[in-house]
Amino acid sequence: MKGSIASYRRKILVCTALALCAGGISLAQARGGAVLLDKDSKEVSGYHIRYELNGGQQNQANPDFYSGNKDVPLAEPRRSGYVFAGWFAEPNGNTRRVERIAKGSREDKKYYALWKIENLADELKDDGDMMVTAIPLGKVCQVDGLCNSEEVQTLDAFAIAKYEVTQSLYYTVMGKNPSKFSSSPSSGETQDQRPVENVSYDEAIEFCNALSTLAGRTPCYKKSAAKEGSGTWECDFSADGYRLPTEAEWEFAARGGLSGGWEYSYSGSNNIYDVAWFYDNARMRTHQTGRKRQNRLGLYDMSGNVWEWCWNGKGGAVRGGSGGNEGDLNAVAEALCKVYFQNTLSKVNKPWTGFRICRTLNADSVADSQRYSRSSLVVIPITEEFTAQRADYDWYTSLDQVRTSTADPIPSSVLVQVALGYKKDDKQASTEITSRRIELHDFLRRYFSNKTVDELRPENEGIIKTQIKDQINDDILSNSKIKAVMFTEKDVVSQ
Repeated sequence: MKGSIASYRRKILVCTALALCAGGISLAQARGGAVLLDKDSKEVSGYHIRYELNGGQQNQANPDFYSGNKDVPLAEPRRSGYVFAGWFAEPNGNTRRVERIAKGSREDKKYYALWKIENLADELKDDGDMMVTAIPLGKVCQVDGLCNSEEVQTLDAFAIAKYEVTQSLYYTVMGKNPSKFSSSPSSGETQDQRPVENVSYDEAIEFCNALSTLAGRTPCYKKSAAKEGSGTWECDFSADGYRLPTEAEWEFAARGGLSGGWEYSYSGSNNIYDVAWFYDNARMRTHQTGRKRQNRLGLYDMSGNVWEWCWNGKGGAVRGGSGGNEGDLNAVAEALCKVYFQNTLSKVNKPWTGFRICRTLNADSVADSQRYSRSSLVVIPITEEFTAQRADYDWYTSLDQVRTSTADPIPSSVLVQVALGYKKDDKQASTEITSRRIELHDFLRRYFSNKTVDELRPENEGIIKTQIKDQINDDILSNSKIKAVMFTEKDVVSQ
């Protein structure tokens, strides 16, 4: 044999007897491994075939190698509870299904198994195991505040999904998978049980309607003509179909509903590592749903993993944070995963953005009344971001102007004037803030001197305000709390 075995980069090292040897290809041993020989003992080139089974069990008829001298049919693997949707050359299934490797092919191959949930319509009866125990109807008002008429939102009883919508469920319903993270899951995780992401607000709504129709429920959403001719969505909350949670419903559920946990910064814990995949531990990828600790309602991943679309009647908002690199700092990523942090995105596809579903419970439905218990009207606190009318604050505007430099290798000058908002007529807050002016000024100086120009960009202002508010309340004030932060001046000037 000419040359060394190592020089044949595409030579076959192992023979799959069932598929290759029967076709006139035999295995000959040689130093360092094995090569394929045809029936006349002449060496032939061969090519690897790799499979990503996505939770399935391989069919032994599928070879690991092929010679290119004949058609090679691909057999169906098996997976309990799923129907095989096909082998695909791309992981998201957005290409033509591959039935066989054609004679004459001359390259290594990799194929991805995609699956659809078997008998999904039957599984959706009475919600199956998809939704958590009902969240009772109730009124919600802001934390530390009285439930004045302007501050109260009433929540009807609703059920909400335990998990973010998975790639498996989305593909089964919509026949496509828009996810960027559509292959190479972390060790021990199943690919299609990762959350679907890169989903727009419109696509999330269209999924809800499609799932409702599949389940034999009345879709909640319809499009109506806007004044300028463009379409907009309307939601019928009395319908029994699936929908996106409102922001108030989302936060109510993330905090634990009536089960407690309202003292937690994250959904189910004050320790973000217990409950969330975020910048520090996600390693720039999504993770299979349900791998972190659940909150007191049995909900998973409401902090971290992917942002979740919520209905707000204005084009959507996202909640919960993600495993992405927003800000590239743990402190920023942690702030985004807090249950009260709100982020507004435009109605376009966004990486790291998925959703979970919920539905209104019908008091007249026998199935709902049997499956879900309902309680009498109760009052539960919720943060002021979701009051019917934003609170009217008093503002402390006597803090000294902060002058410092950024943490960049070539520093830029920073000039900031900060105002602190507190509950109207809260004399205790005003007195404590005044007494701690020097501490507050020193904290603000240190805060901004540790930031880079990129971190101080206008699009990060909401994160910055949240961090400042939280750190002042946690580390400086002891007898009162500020409710909001405002910049009356903020300039970053390059040297």
